[in-house]
Amino acid sequence: MSSPRSRNRAYKDITLQQLRSFCELARQGTLVGAARALRLAHPTVWKQVHALEKTLQVTLVETHSRGSRLTPAGQVLLKL
Repeated sequence: MSSPRSRNRAYKDITLQQLRSFCELARQGTLVGAARALRLAHPTVWKQVHALEKTLQVTLVETHSRGSRLTPAGQVLLKL
C-alpha cells in the first residue's frame, strides 16, 4: 500500500496532454475521433490515457467493438 505522501504526489505526475486526451476520448467516444480532434495519432491518445490510468491506479475507459466508454471512475474524473 502506498503512503499518504506518495498518493498526494500522484497528481504531479498527471500532464495536461493526458487530461486533454482523456476528455476528448470521452467527448468523441472513439480513439480515432479523439486523435483526429487533437491532431495526434490514435496510439498516442491511448498511451496518454493509459498513463493517466496508471498514475491514478484506476481504469477510466473500457473499449468495445464500437468505440470506448467511461467507467464509473472515468465519469467522476470527467465531471471534475
